[in-house]
Amino acid sequence: MVKSNWFAMNEAHRQFDFADLMASVPMGISRLVVDPDTALYRQGESAKFMCYLVSGRIKLSAVSPQGREAIVSILDHDEFFGEDCLLGCSTRCVTAVALNRCHIIKIRKEIACALVGENAGFDEFLITRLIENANRIAEQLLDRIFNSSERRLARALLSLANYGTKDTPDITIPKLSQEMLAEMVGTTRPRINQFMNKFRDLGYIDYDSSTITVHHTLLRVLLSENGCRSAHSGDL
Repeated sequence: MVKSNWFAMNEAHRQFDFADLMASVPMGISRLVVDPDTALYRQGESAKFMCYLVSGRIKLSAVSPQGREAIVSILDHDEFFGEDCLLGCSTRCVTAVALNRCHIIKIRKEIACALVGENAGFDEFLITRLIENANRIAEQLLDRIFNSSERRLARALLSLANYGTKDTPDITIPKLSQEMLAEMVGTTRPRINQFMNKFRDLGYIDYDSSTITVHHTLLRVLLSENGCRSAHSGDL
């Protein structure tokens, strides 16, 4: 079988062949191209399917009974979301919205449940990514408890840029609004504005109206015990 470019977008990042799976299970698995700001599902809706993100970014957010919205996570390529349908959840606890143009594989709940336990390759692929997701959420929780908002912003920017080490080249990502960054970090928009300007003045990042370029020097904020020297020690 000749694989389409659509499925080969992230061949280096995955070891599971969705093209073969869709050929063997023609009903219940589909591929979607989603435009920015499109909601894949909303909080409170029935949980009828799960998704695999081939490329793009997805924002997961939730609204409290008091009407306060919080960003739960920003997903990158090679991640599952909507897997709560496999856990007996009848309704969605979060809203999933595309931040940019996304390529997605959508798997109906009954098909996903049937694959679990019957397809060893799918099992391993799914479990590995769910464990990675759980670890990332745990790191984010610890980050919020122990680190200043300045360091949390630095970590968020490095994560969005998929930074690994100081040898990683400068990476440019689509710009997120300061309001969205504030929700991710758990602080106010004015504080985000202050830190973004500070990071730019120190040469850690560059940004314009549409992009943010993250330099490896931003790692200094995380490697330094106290963050940037001029950080406010009480800013949590």
